[in-house]
Amino acid sequence: MTLPDLSPIAPGSDGRPTPARITVLVATPRSSLGRAPDRLEAALLDAYDDDGDFDPNPNLDADPDRVEIDIRTVPSFSTSTATATLLERLADADCLVLDRPASGPPSADVGAVLDAVRRRYPRLPAVVVSDAPAGSADRRAVFDAVRTHRLADVVRADGVLAADRESDSGSDAGGDRDRDRDRERLARRIRTLVERRRHAALSTRLLAAIELSRDAIAIAAPDGRLAAANCWFAAQFGYDRATLRGRSWRDFFAADAVAHLETTAIPTAADGWRWTGTCTGRHRSGESIPVRVRLAALDDGSLVFAVEDVDTTDADGGSADDAATGNADDEDGATDTAP
Repeated sequence: MTLPDLSPIAPGSDGRPTPARITVLVATPRSSLGRAPDRLEAALLDAYDDDGDFDPNPNLDADPDRVEIDIRTVPSFSTSTATATLLERLADADCLVLDRPASGPPSADVGAVLDAVRRRYPRLPAVVVSDAPAGSADRRAVFDAVRTHRLADVVRADGVLAADRESDSGSDAGGDRDRDRDRERLARRIRTLVERRRHAALSTRLLAAIELSRDAIAIAAPDGRLAAANCWFAAQFGYDRATLRGRSWRDFFAADAVAHLETTAIPTAADGWRWTGTCTGRHRSGESIPVRVRLAALDDGSLVFAVEDVDTTDADGGSADDAATGNADDEDGATDTAP
């Protein structure tokens, strides 16, 4: 019984992770963006190299060489003439940025564009950049259009996508700092939505693997409650599968086993090991059942449990042996025998 490799980035021939490529398509009614795309690219590289409050994918953290940013543009964009072209160019994009300036060239109908994008690419993130004043009719229209889209958001930003001749007119140090902050906020919003989409795709693949496995597997969310479990896990502990979601993983183990898992197994898994050990499970009937547990931790703090029956004694009457399991970077692994 093996746990799936959950790493979202495959190693290259030199053993280093293959760089992730993030493609952002900017659609704007402006005829030119000047150096704005270059500045947005730099802000995105900083966002992926930031060790701040954002909880990053560790495969993309603290090494800008592991991320390649590709900013593409659709200038002079209007809903009536360019939506079909936009949809074609979004085929390999990771995020759409829709520029909605309150002044200047006519802006796109945000609702119509987002609806068209969602019909073609239902899981594509989109960020609308608006400089409309708070409380204005245009601002309300933008928020109303975005509200119904799960992977869409609005960033209030002034001049971050303007060409230099627009953004620099009448500029001062304070205005430059404001634009830098707005650009940083836009970059972090793009990253948040792109990573949310990637984690959702990873979760979908993981759930499919669980369904196809004949091992008893369950995933506990960071709060300890089961987010998913296959039919074999339900059978292992005597439950109706439909009743498993929302139960604590602690319901399936004896009290002393829970204590041992919390103090030894989970910290070991959180450090990147795949912990393996025997412990006492608890059947729905209340009967104690000896089980072998393989435990891995995901990036968001979730736990993956793979459970199998184990004989209580071997031929000599001793305890069942444990088997070592390592993570992708270690030859050895963590083993234990819990109560």
